Amino acid sequence: MVIVEKMPLKDGLIGFGARSEQGSEILFGFMDEEEKIIIEPIYQCVWSFIKGLAKVRLGNKWGYINRANKPVIPIIYDSTENQPDDELLKVCLNGSWGFVDWDNNIIIDLEYDWISNFNNGLAVVKINELYGAIDQFNNVKIPITFEHLNPFASQHSMAVFNGKRVYVSIEGNIIE
Repeated sequence: MVIVEKMPLKDGLIGFGARSEQGSEILFGFMDEEEKIIIEPIYQCVWSFIKGLAKVRLGNKWGYINRANKPVIPIIYDSTENQPDDELLKVCLNGSWGFVDWDNNIIIDLEYDWISNFNNGLAVVKINELYGAIDQFNNVKIPITFEHLNPFASQHSMAVFNGKRVYVSIEGNIIE
């Protein structure tokens, strides 16, 4: 095995990429500061540990492992996304998006064609080419009637409604 790439030390572990002596595929794992391999390089991609879990890709599927290389969030998802301070993980399975918590409990059913991260308490969702917004309990707060809706980076967001660009307040009021 030849180490060809190292990522910065985080949470006491270094992500690394390695190629077998005869192979061309680079696989990824984790090592400690002394370069002792902790998790063998079996993954196509690894991200740093956050909240004790690392995002990994095995084949074409994503999940999260702990430091003992045990999947906590099963490696079954087509895509996963999170930020370090997120309480929930955005996941996609068979083209449907939703949210799970860090123990893989489904918090928001995987029922959306697309979903944004939460901003100002709302996540923008898409169903059948229309957009709206939900809260963290999956309550619709902005009706799913817009042709486009940007995430709520502030108290208002740009949207397209009936072919016209408008702004929508976080309360759901249209501002023309």
